[in-house]
Amino acid sequence: MIFANFRSLACVLGSALFVLPACKTTRELHGQTRDDSDPTNVVTETEQAPAAVPGATAGRLDDVQRELTVTQGELENVRVLSQREKEALNARITGLEAENAVLKADLEKLKNPAQSVEPAPEVHKKTAATLWESARRGLKEGKVQDSLAPLLDLAKRFPKDARAPVALVLAGMAHYRLGEPKDAAVVFNQAIDKFPKRKETGLAWFGQAASLGKMGNDEDARLFFEEVLKRYPKSTEAREARRLLGKKKAKMPADLFAVFSPWVSATLK
Repeated sequence: MIFANFRSLACVLGSALFVLPACKTTRELHGQTRDDSDPTNVVTETEQAPAAVPGATAGRLDDVQRELTVTQGELENVRVLSQREKEALNARITGLEAENAVLKADLEKLKNPAQSVEPAPEVHKKTAATLWESARRGLKEGKVQDSLAPLLDLAKRFPKDARAPVALVLAGMAHYRLGEPKDAAVVFNQAIDKFPKRKETGLAWFGQAASLGKMGNDEDARLFFEEVLKRYPKSTEAREARRLLGKKKAKMPADLFAVFSPWVSATLK
């Protein structure tokens, strides 16, 4: 396409360069001839053929320049496309080389099956009991961060285990202790949704209220504290909620493990 455009450009330039010699006079167009030896046929300077019109030449020059610009643009497009094609080919080659290496390894394993078999690693099967023990030990040793994973894992994998709601409450307290009230609120909310009738859920309601208060949502925190009073009026968490509601600007507790230490100690014994 580019070479065709260059040929077209050459033809245009050629026609522009040789247009003047090809022009005929008015006398020639009418089939008249003259004898240079006849004095009467001498053509004066004013009778000579008119020169090319400047406006037409300028217009043709503009056309040539526009075509030249278009041609140069097409040439640049070809260069860009060529670069992209080159990059695509390189990427394809890299992918094929990687695939080839994998296929060679698979073929080698098929040729030598005895060497390709690797001993299976020993898998430690975690149960609800092992997860609970890991979390309990971490909390008793003050390793709150280490206890989070087993607590959440226990609640997720063994939702019917009796320790699942306790694990969620403790996980929420752990997030709260670590300064993560948003995560604590999420976990407390899970305990409320999944285990609405369990006794430990009162702690989840209180923890949800305290977490919202830590995040600056005072109105929502008040609503949850009031729900604690309504649902668990004689509980320890109700007593704490009442105390906080009685203050004009209540300061949320820094550590829920400390607030409910008797329950935590009894749970982890």
